[in-house]
Amino acid sequence: MPLTPEQHQAVYAKGSLAVTAGAGTGKTYMLAQRYLHHLRDDGYSPLEVVAITFTKKAALELRSRIRAMIAQEMPDNLEMIAELDAAPICTFHSLAAQICRDRALDLGLPPDFRILDAIESQLWLEEASLKTLNRLPEPLYEQVPYHLLQAILPQLLDDPLSVQAAFSHSSESWPFL
Repeated sequence: MPLTPEQHQAVYAKGSLAVTAGAGTGKTYMLAQRYLHHLRDDGYSPLEVVAITFTKKAALELRSRIRAMIAQEMPDNLEMIAELDAAPICTFHSLAAQICRDRALDLGLPPDFRILDAIESQLWLEEASLKTLNRLPEPLYEQVPYHLLQAILPQLLDDPLSVQAAFSHSSESWPFL
């Protein structure tokens, strides 16, 4: 399948690249071609190229397509195919987790840290929210009642940039109440 002019421009663009397009527009094919370009034309190893996607399914599909292209265009390069299995072709979350594992001590994390699953994370957030509410200064509750802070805290944590703006206005003007 030939590349469109826009895909061709993206495949051969210098530097990092972010691609956004709708479903079925050829993003995976174009990204696989770009990845192959870095291996074939720029001389990179698969271990030197990072490709990240939003879903595990997309990462698996991208890796599979790249493997097929390497097998077709460079069938004798067994080292590259082997390196591809260890290459960072993954989701944003798994890349961040790997960086945290690799740099745990530098980041002040215990070496045996683990990522919480969805249920554990919800329980942790609720416990941390209660601890936070119990540590707030009492004069704050004269302006904003406890039950109101308890109701809005999860929303404020979901959008921390709004916290400062929300507290600079009276609670009557908060859009999420």
